[in-house]
Formats: sequence, structure tokens, C-alpha cells
Amino acid sequence: QICTIVHTSSKMNRVNNMQQLVSLALTYKSAYVYGGYVRDTIIRSDHDKVNDIDIRFEDEEELYHFMDILKVVYGNKFENHGIVYDYHEIFKFDVHKLNIDGIDMDISILKDDSSSRPEIDFTCNIFGFNKDGIFLHCDKPKESMVSHNFFIDMFDLT
Repeated sequence: QICTIVHTSSKMNRVNNMQQLVSLALTYKSAYVYGGYVRDTIIRSDHDKVNDIDIRFEDEEELYHFMDILKVVYGNKFENHGIVYDYHEIFKFDVHKLNIDGIDMDISILKDDSSSRPEIDFTCNIFGFNKDGIFLHCDKPKESMVSHNFFIDMFDLT
């Protein structure tokens, strides 16, 4: 599958490049995509609005293997801007900030032994997407998020 990745730099192919990156990530059992990418491409079908790709891995070995593959495939178009440490409620995440051929990616892994998932901070983070389809990305969305405004935001009902 890696050999079929074609990287181009034109704006017209940005959507294809993002889809290829997501497809590659979803070949890993523990990986899923969440955030604005899911909202804009899966729910709204508006690929032009996507700013970045957020991918979470539940297996650290898979995460580093994925990053190694990106380095090989994209060569000098692969930029690793380091790790930031992100906290939501009591949960700690390592977030690898990448840029692949002009596409910003946050590749994260939960650094906590808890079996529950954290509350989410933005409505676009409620849903995740993996090779099996779309799912609820959090155990309990904040009450304020599951409201009239949530549906306006998620489905672009303005």
C-alpha cells in the first residue's frame, strides 16, 4: 500500500493527500481519526474546510512505526516539530506535531492507564473514525456540547 501513495504539492490534490495519510494511518489496528477531519469530511462532506488531521493511537509501537513509514515515504516533505504534552481533565497525552507536505497532523497517544476516555473540549472531537466506521470518541460529552448548538456546529446548519 505504501507504494501507491503519490504525493503532490498542488492545492487541488491536498484532499487526496489527506485521504492517503488517513488511509495509511487506519491500516493500524489501534489508530483512529477524530476532530475537524471527521466533522468536515465524514459528516459534512466538505473536504475543502479541513485544516489538519488529528490521529490517536492506542499502541505506542504502532504510532512510531507509522511515523517511520511517513519519514520513508515523504522524505524531505516530512517535518517533525516535536512532542507537546496535552492535558484534558486528568488525562495526559503525548502529541507529535507533524507537517507532511504542507498538511499539519497531530499524532497522539494517551499516556494514562485509565480505561475510560476523556471528556472532549470541542464539539468536533465528539466523533472518531476508524477502519470499522464512525464512533463516539468520548465516554461522556460535556452537557453543554450536546445541545442545539452542537447540531448547528456539527452539521453546519447556520
